[in-house]
Amino acid sequence: MITSICLATSALAQQKISWEAQASIGSTSLSNNLGGLVQPKIGFQLGMRATKDIPSITQGVYGNAGAFIASKGASFDLDVIKTNATAYYLEIPVHLGYKKAVNEQITVFGEAGPYLGYGIMGNSNTQVINYSGETITENEDVFKTTDRMTYGLGLRCGVEFKQKYTVSVGYDNSFSNDINSLTLTLGYKL
Repeated sequence: MITSICLATSALAQQKISWEAQASIGSTSLSNNLGGLVQPKIGFQLGMRATKDIPSITQGVYGNAGAFIASKGASFDLDVIKTNATAYYLEIPVHLGYKKAVNEQITVFGEAGPYLGYGIMGNSNTQVINYSGETITENEDVFKTTDRMTYGLGLRCGVEFKQKYTVSVGYDNSFSNDINSLTLTLGYKL
C-alpha cells in the first residue's frame, strides 16, 4: 500500500493538477458475523480531489488524491438493546485510474487505490431494557469502542460530462475495522 501511495504521489508531481469538488451520499455497513441484526446507515462525503494525468505510463492513465469529511455508522436493534452509532472521519484516498473518451462530451473512468482515515468525532447511543422493564440510555464517544485510525482499499467508476461534471459509484472496503461504504458521487471540476 505504501509503495502505491509513493508511486502515485511521484507521478502526480510531474503534471498539471486539476481540482474537483465532490459530494457523495451512500450506505455504510458493518461486515461482521451478526448477520441481519446490524442495519446499514445513510452517510455522506464532502471534499476535494486533485487529479493529474500520467501520460508517461500510457494515454488515459491518471492519479489523484483527495481530502474528505465522511460520516459512517450502523444501528443494531435487538428486543432488549438498541444501538445507533455515527462517526465522522477525515479520509485521504490516493487512487490510480484510467479514463477513455467515448466522444467529445463523454468520458468513462475507473480507479482504485488505498485510503487512510482518522476519526474526528462520533457518538454512540445505546438503549437497554433491564430485567425490570426499565429503559436505560447511555451516550458515549464512539471511539471508545472503535479505532480512530482506519485504512482500506477504495474503488470508483463513473462518467465525466463536458470535461466538467462527474457521476460515479464507489466502494470502500476497510481493512482496519468492519465499516464499508457504497457511495454515489457527484463532482464538479473547477
